[in-house]
Amino acid sequence: DSTLSAIYRGLGYVALHEGKDQQAEVHFHQALKVAREYDLVRGRNLCIAGFASLAAVRKEPVIATRLLGAFFAQVEALQNESKSKQKMIEPVDQMEIEEYLALCKAQVDETVFTEAWNAGMALTLDEVLSEIQKTS
Repeated sequence: DSTLSAIYRGLGYVALHEGKDQQAEVHFHQALKVAREYDLVRGRNLCIAGFASLAAVRKEPVIATRLLGAFFAQVEALQNESKSKQKMIEPVDQMEIEEYLALCKAQVDETVFTEAWNAGMALTLDEVLSEIQKTS
């Protein structure tokens, strides 16, 4: 359920903060598996951000930026679809995302960042999930 996916995601971020990227990867995969199994759209999207954070820590800023662009595109589409005022990103998740977004920006110049971001924004959900499978 959504709580289990959130716990795995949280453990992934804890592992990243502890410098344990392989452990983080396992937790993000577990979170994504649960999110997909229970069709948790919001949880699945947050897993995309988790994998982007993992790529940023691994000094793969182009991959990380593409995934973050894809994440924000998915969030935007979900907000437009639901027409709800409900926050799609909780403050704790926003804080993590902003931290790793800043790390991406610090690792590449603005042109490379913009190109990778725009490429990510254009990805379909299936494409971004396929990219996650390829990069991890």
